Amino acid sequence: MNLLMQSLFGRPARALLMGLIALAILLPATLALNTTAPIGPGAERLVIRYHDGSYEILRRTPMTKILPATVALPGKTGDVRGNWFEVQTATGEVLYRRLMTAPNVRYVEYRSPDNPTRLKREEAVVAGRTFSVLVPARADAAYLMFYGPADAAKNRTLPSMEIGRLALR
Repeated sequence: MNLLMQSLFGRPARALLMGLIALAILLPATLALNTTAPIGPGAERLVIRYHDGSYEILRRTPMTKILPATVALPGKTGDVRGNWFEVQTATGEVLYRRLMTAPNVRYVEYRSPDNPTRLKREEAVVAGRTFSVLVPARADAAYLMFYGPADAAKNRTLPSMEIGRLALR
């Protein structure tokens, strides 16, 4: 058959035929894999408004998404510096944790006027902004907690503490 195909249609036709045969074999298996349920829990995208130290959930959007793994802290909360959020149960058990930027700091990158091939990064303290976080959609999730330095605008080297709390249920 190969000689007949080559003599009638040439090499491109043979490559096309082999591709169609492979597709006929692999397509049913691929379709079967795509009909299975998503792996991992569902998620929610929470759109949050931060303004002068207070947080408000503006919108909740359910999603089918596999979230990145939770982050472990290198020490106790009072010994760690930086910003993160946690999803906690009503008893304070941490269900999920991710790092984040400070909610009152905005970063801007621009080309340096002195050297246009270099990017400069500046940060500005803002009174408010809107951002979103992805959290697992769990029935036992009670609170979304925010951690960071008490006054990130003045001194971000201070140890982190609870700086905000939102009820999820």
